[in-house]
Amino acid sequence: MTGSVDNVTASNNGTGVLVQGVAKVTLSRSIVTANTSEGVHDGTSAHTFYTFGNNQIALNNPDNTTVLNNATFVLH
Repeated sequence: MTGSVDNVTASNNGTGVLVQGVAKVTLSRSIVTANTSEGVHDGTSAHTFYTFGNNQIALNNPDNTTVLNNATFVLH
């Protein structure tokens, strides 16, 4: 499965963006804030969740639980 998350707002949830399983997913131009569990969780097999680095991710609790849960993204 291949998917794209583009130009969305995920706020005030448990986890803002949760991706799991065998998938290739990109995240771009999105805002992920004020989520109580995680901002972004990469649960893909072989870690195939990518970003273009133009997202705004902050003020999640906690903000440092996964590789992608930072304000500055890197393509991995």
